[in-house]
Amino acid sequence: MANVDRLNERRAREIVSQTLNAEVLHHDDNSQDSMFDALIRYKDGSCGALEIVGDHDESYLALVKALQKHGDSLTDARLNRGWIVYIEHDADVRAVRQRMPAQIVQMERLGCVCLDEAPGRTSALAESLRVVDVRSVDHISSGTIQLRPIGWSGVIQQAALGDWAISVLEQNKDVVEKLRRAEGVVDRHAFIWSTMGSDFSVQSLLEHGKSLDNQLPPELPTGIDVLWIAGSMTSQGVVYWTQSKGWVRAPWVHPPREALTT
Repeated sequence: MANVDRLNERRAREIVSQTLNAEVLHHDDNSQDSMFDALIRYKDGSCGALEIVGDHDESYLALVKALQKHGDSLTDARLNRGWIVYIEHDADVRAVRQRMPAQIVQMERLGCVCLDEAPGRTSALAESLRVVDVRSVDHISSGTIQLRPIGWSGVIQQAALGDWAISVLEQNKDVVEKLRRAEGVVDRHAFIWSTMGSDFSVQSLLEHGKSLDNQLPPELPTGIDVLWIAGSMTSQGVVYWTQSKGWVRAPWVHPPREALTT
């Protein structure tokens, strides 16, 4: 079965190609075991190997799948307003869909516009269902309830890009294994997409214009020569590290109004 060429892999190839002025081709077609994702063809005829991975938060991914399966929106004819329900990433979507609408109906009858104003029993139920906030909004059609994952936040501290990358690679050991097996290449590249669940300080460093001056060289395992770290949001860019250049910010930027999910 042919391997699916995912958007994050196509974008990674585009970034590497533009930055290195080289042709980068889809390589992993499942014709063999443990194939690396992409082949880099340099102008001098030599080749490099590229493996691409995303730093995923498993509970967030599970919630997204549950919302896709059971639905992230529902309607209730008893409601006169539109509502948003923010839920923790480990929430039971089915339980929220079954039990929260009646509580929101009661909130409307009492004139409450957010969970902070709700009766204690409603707040207790929300807490048990892993519901963080319930809020009336004007831009959603009356009678509609939308379920959304709680957003990400954190404290911005001095992050070590190299240490973070190593931790991601340790969780995805096949990246190093595939690159080590690559034959006929002059260098091996590991490309990591940060995501909404990645360390908040790392995400901040990927914002355009942030300085990389204090970043130490990564202690890369044998089998990786070049390290790439890319932000998945439009305000973020791409940085990479090589032995000769150190940390460098790549010129690539996201296409307008596009946010990449990996």
